[in-house]
Amino acid sequence: MDSTGRSKLKLSVVACLYVIIVLYSSVEQVSCGAERILTQVRPRIVENHSRSKHDENPVQKSVQRCPRRCLCYFNVAYCASKQLTILPAKFPPGIKYLHLSKNKLKIIPRDKLGMYPSLNTIDLSDNFISQDGVKRRSFANLALLKRLHLNGNKFTHFPSSLPPSVVELKLDNNSISVIQSESTQPLGNVTSMDLSRNKLTNAGIRNSAFLAFRSLVNLDLSFNKFESFPKDLSSSIEDIRLNNNRIKYVTTGVFRFPAKIHHLNMRGNKLKETSFSYQSWANMDKLIFLDLSENNLLFVPGVLPRSLSILLLESNNIENILEWSFSSVPKITQIRLSFNNIRHIDPAAFASLQNLQYLDLAHNQLLHYPSNMPINLQAVFVEFNAISNVHGDAFCPAYAQTTFQRSKLNMIVLIGNPVNRRSLFSAASYCLSSAEVLVFD
Repeated sequence: MDSTGRSKLKLSVVACLYVIIVLYSSVEQVSCGAERILTQVRPRIVENHSRSKHDENPVQKSVQRCPRRCLCYFNVAYCASKQLTILPAKFPPGIKYLHLSKNKLKIIPRDKLGMYPSLNTIDLSDNFISQDGVKRRSFANLALLKRLHLNGNKFTHFPSSLPPSVVELKLDNNSISVIQSESTQPLGNVTSMDLSRNKLTNAGIRNSAFLAFRSLVNLDLSFNKFESFPKDLSSSIEDIRLNNNRIKYVTTGVFRFPAKIHHLNMRGNKLKETSFSYQSWANMDKLIFLDLSENNLLFVPGVLPRSLSILLLESNNIENILEWSFSSVPKITQIRLSFNNIRHIDPAAFASLQNLQYLDLAHNQLLHYPSNMPINLQAVFVEFNAISNVHGDAFCPAYAQTTFQRSKLNMIVLIGNPVNRRSLFSAASYCLSSAEVLVFD
């Protein structure tokens, strides 16, 4: 090998040694840096590990204390549909919502639920609990409880010893036939109560039991066995549902004092036009909604609350609308008369109802479109009658003969009538804003 070759070999060896030295120093720096990082982090890992042994996650803690077959998350325990026959032994502390519906519970033990004073809602619906299964202290120490659901159980009497803090009480779908005033006295905070689908009668309400509900706003008594309007109701009530009972008349003295009631549903009873008197609506000066559908009315009742705004008279046996039929309700805005047997409407029947905006006469036996409608009427439904002819001024407002006024109607539904469309469009052009107001299909 000549001198030039030996020189190149030396240079190559020197270059390789230099690369090795650089790589070694870099690796050593990396290892030293990693060691420094581990030295700083290791105490924190140890500290956090020791802390986790003592301070568990609240969710983990609630799960660990959750009864078998239940689901617990934060402040909720869900034990519905678990075939439970007894109340579980322990729930997470601080629980607010307890769901025990659709089980086989018969008894609420004394002081068991009181171990969880934070409870806000208890759902015990669809079990086998009767009044004997609710003990004197079953709901003791529950000052924060607002909602109690006992619907779908085996109660035959209104349960006693219920917590006075309750605001919403559901007792529907039981077999309750008796309500004692002793049971209702502590419940002055209840604002909403559902007693529908029980076996309540007028005789079953003992010693003015409803007067104790001083804060009651919504009361559902539908699907029971009342034969007359229950008496001595709390004047705080605003909405009453008495539909699907056996009520034949509305007695006097329903409310002892002026009431706040504004909605009354009496659909599906046995009321006639003679079921009411002037005193029937005493102390109901704020009533705006009245449903008398599906009764036995042959005429529009002559005695109705003057405060009414919405009146439902659907599915009765009314045949004629007389001139004075609605004279007692000057503030009325909606009238629903569908599914009756109406053949005749007096020309002056609706003329004076200046606030009327909605009129439903569908599914009757009318031969002519009713005339002399009030000026503010906006929608008329006369579908599925027998209307064939429409007079030229049929759509003109009442009293428009003296001063021309265009109708405010924006919808007239005529589906299912054998009407002559040519005459109809001729009438429409006179007082309606547009022929598009007419609906045929």
